Parts: sequence; C-alpha cells; structure tokens
Amino acid sequence: MQQALANDWEQRKLGELYKPVYEKNDLSFETDKIISVAAMRFNPEAVVSDREYLRTYNVMRVGDIAFEGHSNKEFSHGRFVENVIGDGIVSHIFIVFRPNTSYDLWYWKYAINNERLMRSALVRSTKASTMMHDLVANDFLSESIPVPSLSEQHKIGALFARLDSLITLHQREDLPPRCALATILSVKNATIITLERWISPWSSLEAPTSPNSYPKSAAARSRLSLAFAVAARHTC
Repeated sequence: MQQALANDWEQRKLGELYKPVYEKNDLSFETDKIISVAAMRFNPEAVVSDREYLRTYNVMRVGDIAFEGHSNKEFSHGRFVENVIGDGIVSHIFIVFRPNTSYDLWYWKYAINNERLMRSALVRSTKASTMMHDLVANDFLSESIPVPSLSEQHKIGALFARLDSLITLHQREDLPPRCALATILSVKNATIITLERWISPWSSLEAPTSPNSYPKSAAARSRLSLAFAVAARHTC
C-alpha cells in the first residue's frame, strides 16, 4: 500500500514547476485590483497618488505565486502565497512565479504555503534581513520538493476545497464551538498527513457520519481521517 501511494509522488525541481514572470501592468488593472499578498485579497483601500505609478506593478494571475518574506512563529523563513482570488496586480517588490506545468489550483494553494513541505527549500534560498527574509529566485528554482501526480493533486485539491467550504460554513452559521474546533483541528491534521506522510485522500470525498464506520486498516483510517473533517459537524 505504501509503495503504491509513493509511486504517485516524485521529487521535482521548483524550476520545472514555476518560472519567474515580469508582466507589467499596462493600466488594464486599476487600484481595485491591487492584491494584498499577505492576506491574498483585493485591497480596495490601497492609495496610489499617480495612476501612472500603477505601471510599475506586476501582474499576478490566478495560479501565480509570490513570496511574502515576513517571519513569524508559523513561517520561520517567510512563505509563498498562491493567487486563488482572480487576476490582479502586486507591488513591484514581489517576484511573481507562474506555473510551468498542468497543476491543481487548490492543491498548490496549500502545498506551496506549507511550512513543513517548503521549509528546507526556503532555508537554502532566502537571506535574512531586518524583520523578514529576501528570496534568491535562482536558488529557489534550483530546489526540489516532493510533488504528487496531477491526478493525485486533483484528489487532494478537491478535498481541501471541500474543507475550505466547510470552514466558511462554520463562520456563517451559529454552530457549537466544539464542532468548529473539531473541524479546524481535522483540517490541520489533514494537511500534515497529506504533505508529510504522502497519504492519498479518500477518493470518494464522501465522509463517514460516525467514527464507528472507520475501517480497521491503518492505511484506510489515515485516508479517512482526511475526509472525516468534512463530517465533523455531524459527529460533534
């Protein structure tokens, strides 16, 4: 079972997966399309004194990634953030990288932002400065990380998209705190299991309604634990 799962993954150089792009804004994008990389949201409050200055901004399209270099307890050497909100523009201080190959948007949203997966590559491809880290693009592109096959990316990405939807639902509904907490913990556990142990997600994405329905196989339980977050509100 472990060998079969491992065959869906391989070490890939980041330079095979991404390329730096320097697409400048030709004023097709106005201030309402300025993206806050740290929050990955459009920032309509951004103030630009001269419209022509928007030409200095780099275009960041859906699926592109940019490096946010501020360090904190969660991200010791900064982090990459993927654009999942729509085409927009970012400050010229950000280098934008664009996918070179077919990819799953939702898988890479989490993978490229995962400290456990990316830390070693970032340790070797960043330089410390005051309160943040600067990325050395060529060093970053020469690093390698484990990458699943495209079909495996789609499975994992579909699961993460479901989890995102569930979290949004919890934020909108008046659910017991214990249910929301169980879901959030399950989401974190799912990320760790998927990216560190290379366990495929449960392919059907239909979560069990009771923990008693878990199979006895350890590998199957690991896969089901990913999907179980989807049903967390039903098992609280």
